[in-house]
Order: sequence, then C-alpha cells, then structure tokens
Amino acid sequence: RLEAFASARLATLREELQHVVDEVANEAGPRGLESLHPQCAKDFDRAEFEIGGRSFSVAAAASSGDKELALAEFACCLLEECGSATLAYVISALASQLSMAKLSALCYSGPHGYAVPSGYTVPRYIVQHRGDSVAVEIIRVSEGFQHFSLAGGDPYECHQSSFIKQHARVLLHEELVESSGGPGRLQLAVEDVWEAMRILWPDERVVEKDGLELNFRSPIRDSEQTGMCYVDLRSLPRAAVVAFLGRLSGGGASVQAGLAAVVHMVVEAVRQYVSAEKQKVDE
Repeated sequence: RLEAFASARLATLREELQHVVDEVANEAGPRGLESLHPQCAKDFDRAEFEIGGRSFSVAAAASSGDKELALAEFACCLLEECGSATLAYVISALASQLSMAKLSALCYSGPHGYAVPSGYTVPRYIVQHRGDSVAVEIIRVSEGFQHFSLAGGDPYECHQSSFIKQHARVLLHEELVESSGGPGRLQLAVEDVWEAMRILWPDERVVEKDGLELNFRSPIRDSEQTGMCYVDLRSLPRAAVVAFLGRLSGGGASVQAGLAAVVHMVVEAVRQYVSAEKQKVDE
C-alpha cells in the first residue's frame, strides 16, 4: 500500500500542480504590488510562511493590530523574492491550501484517512529564489495531539508523541520561447515529496491498521531500504583496539573478553546510528 502511494504520488502531484499553475497563470494578468491569489490571502496569518528567510508566523498579523498592513508587507516580500508580479501571483497560489489539499489527498496519512483534533495541525510554506527558479516547500505537520480517528470513526486516545507529516518541494521556472526569446509557459518540477507518521497507543505501543504499523516514512530512505547500516571500525577507541589485539596473544578467555568488548562497542555504534535516523524522521 505504501509503495503504491509513493510510486503514484510524485507524478500525480506534478500533474495536478502544473494544472494549478496553468490555470492561475491564465487568470493572472497585470498585477499590482498588493496582489496575491485569493486563497493565499485567505491562508495568510492562519499558516506559517517563510519568504526568502523572512518569517510570518500564525496570528502574528492579527496580534499586530493592522492585518492589512501586514498582508501588504507579505505581498511585497513575495514580489521581491519572485522578481515579477505575475510569478509572485502564481507562487502565492502554490503556497496555499490549493497545493496542500492535493498533497494531503495523495498521502496515505492524509486527513481523508486519519483525523486529529483542530488546533494541532500547522501548514507551512517556504518560498525561496533559486537561480532562474523559485522553490516552494509545502509542509503539513500534526503533532502534540492525544486523540485521532479513522475516517468517519470515533476518536481513540493516543500518546502525545504521535505525529503525521507531509512534505513536498517544487520548483517553478519560466521557459523562454525559442522563436522570440520571450517568456513562455511556467514549468513545474517536483523535487521531493514524502510522508511520515507515527501513531502510538497511550502505553506507547505502535498502532496497527489492517496489519500495517503506523510508524513509517514513505518513501523510505535509501539507507533504510537495505535494512543494514555500516559501522566504521576506525572510529572505535584506539585504546580499546590495542587492548583487544593484546588479548589475542593470550588466547582462550582473553580473546573472548576482547571480542565481547569490541562487539559491545559496535552494538553501541549501531544504537547511536538508529537513534540519529529516528531523529531525522521526527524532524
């Protein structure tokens, strides 16, 4: 099931977001500095935005007492990062619920399958100029909740460390028309898309649904696909290696003790590796 979602997700997301780009670009027309796509303007102050390194936090505009001014500053910041009013308008559509809904629908862990209480899900959008393209990251994180429910079902209690994450990174650039050298169609590419979830019962056992443990990242990383990890023995403490080699000359119990010491260090190195990989998923 996860492989099916992963294999279809990237191509389908690219196709659907390219359709959004084409539609929005056609309706864009000349835009003023204050112009944003209506959905982005609606999402502003309800989601986290990072535009070229400047952050716009949830409810910060409302707290400032002048939301209209904050929205105008946001639009100007987006225009500066994108370089043109038309491109900024299209990017603002991508950095909105229009894209988030399509990403979530293509994820096994999406709200169509798993629901959490309101207030625990934060959408986040990152926009950054990159060469002749503009990158947009679309991030949906649900964490800290203590109840979840399956589609149309009753809520279940769960451990507070449970989480659901969905992430996509897309690039948008403008192709030039060869005959005139002028601007052409805006082309979208999906650089990366993944989901991760961990749902635990209150006693921290992993929840299972139809035989699937709800503790995964899809697609899995290359390092996880092999089911192996490699430990650089050169990283073992020199004193321990010297002691082990010294025991080899003693034979018998000395060799066994030396081997036990090295195995212990290797096991500890593996434990640290697994812990680091788990932390990457959490992030």
